[in-house]
Amino acid sequence: MVNSTGVPNSDGSPDKSLDPIPPGSVVYSVERVRRIIECPVNLSEGRDEERLASILAVLDSHPGTFLLDVHSDPDHNRSVITLAGEPEALEEGVFALVKKAVELLDIRKHRGMHPRIGVVDVVPFVPLGEATMDDCVSLAHRFGEGLSRRLDLPVYLYARAARRPTGEAARTSRHLP
Repeated sequence: MVNSTGVPNSDGSPDKSLDPIPPGSVVYSVERVRRIIECPVNLSEGRDEERLASILAVLDSHPGTFLLDVHSDPDHNRSVITLAGEPEALEEGVFALVKKAVELLDIRKHRGMHPRIGVVDVVPFVPLGEATMDDCVSLAHRFGEGLSRRLDLPVYLYARAARRPTGEAARTSRHLP
């Protein structure tokens, strides 16, 4: 079956995302979960729905990371996967998603209209609720260090998360000569 994001459920079960909330369920509200961070991960894959579904399936084992939206563009061959959660849970969920994308995607075979840096182009963190930009900068530093250490990938921190004042905007650095 297909869930509300348009991606098949990883176990083939019927979509229950729009069903009423069963009695006794735990429902999180903004009042209970105050430090929420959004992360629109940009992947260099916008055409292969099965591959994208395999990448998204890793989120099933990260209940504190919430999938808000998936937007895929076949012309640009890119997808924006918007996630949200509390900082620690979000960090692990985003890491799992990025790790799976790196395993399944090959930038050398990518063709699309949008300039890109790699399989995972940008991983911005955006404060929501009572989260602050400082929370996001701290998360970006931890995430970048973990990504570099655990997957041996180069990481470029930009804008407010830049470690040096020369950190230009990602859109400027993506333009290929």
